[in-house]
Amino acid sequence: MVHNQGLPYHFFQGTNQKAPILVIYHGWAGSTAGYYELAAELKELGYTVVLPDIIHHDSRGILDNYFDGQIRQRLFWETVFQKSMNSRSC
Repeated sequence: MVHNQGLPYHFFQGTNQKAPILVIYHGWAGSTAGYYELAAELKELGYTVVLPDIIHHDSRGILDNYFDGQIRQRLFWETVFQKSMNSRSC
C-alpha cells in the first residue's frame, strides 16, 4: 500500500516504460482486493497498474450496508466526486 497526498493505493510496477499506466477503480461496495489478480496479470504483461482505495471502502472506512437507501443517497455521490478530485492529484 502506498499513500500519495493522503490517497492510499495499491501499486503494481510494470516493466514496459512505453505502456500506459492503468488506473482501475472498483465499483460501489466493491474492493481493490477483487482486482489484485487482474493487476498482477497486467503487470506481467508490462503495464503499471494503480488500484486506489476509494473513500468509504477498504482502508478508508467500510460501511455497514452499502445498499441502504439513506446511506447510498448520502454517500454515493460524495464518493464519486472524491474519486474525481483524488485522480487529479495523483
